Amino acid sequence: LVLQCCALDSSKRPSFTQIYQRLEELGPEMIKHAQIAHHRCQRKLSTLSVGSNKRGSARADELLYEVFPKKVAEQLKSGRFPDPEPYSCVSLFFSDIVGYTDICSVLSLEEVLDMLHRLYSRFDALAEELDLFKVGTVGDAYMCVANVRHPMPETHAAAMARFAFGCRAITKSEPISPRHPELGNIHIRMGIHAGPVMGA
Repeated sequence: LVLQCCALDSSKRPSFTQIYQRLEELGPEMIKHAQIAHHRCQRKLSTLSVGSNKRGSARADELLYEVFPKKVAEQLKSGRFPDPEPYSCVSLFFSDIVGYTDICSVLSLEEVLDMLHRLYSRFDALAEELDLFKVGTVGDAYMCVANVRHPMPETHAAAMARFAFGCRAITKSEPISPRHPELGNIHIRMGIHAGPVMGA
């Protein structure tokens, strides 16, 4: 019954009426145990939520500083919208996956998400190693910038070039899907630009 309730295909999951009927077939004692377990879970959750508010707030702050540059994170924490500011010279990297639409038509959603996770986790680790700031990912597009979070006015272009070559090496060794080796490895298009930008 539990496995049926967790089926990925919602049409294969039993309705609440069907669940109740199945439990009734198991006897009133089973329903009583299920109700007791449900009440225990509710009490435990309410106890946890009170104690986790402080931990949740600390984790939210940690995520804020992880996602945004320090100055922006502090402005957001104080309830202010960050002011745009000029950066005289940064290096930007952007990429997307060659044939992404075709890949999505062949793989399941879980396999596509796995591919993106494997690839972009490795890109993220490389970006962190080189002190680059990840701007974000949208679908299969990846973007990061140098000389924003960590000042490197003389070396940002070289750091971004190292990142691009590193990404190229990563894709050469990263399969589209471990379950479908016939699809080969991931190929990306990438570009780099250096110059002034406005950012917040």
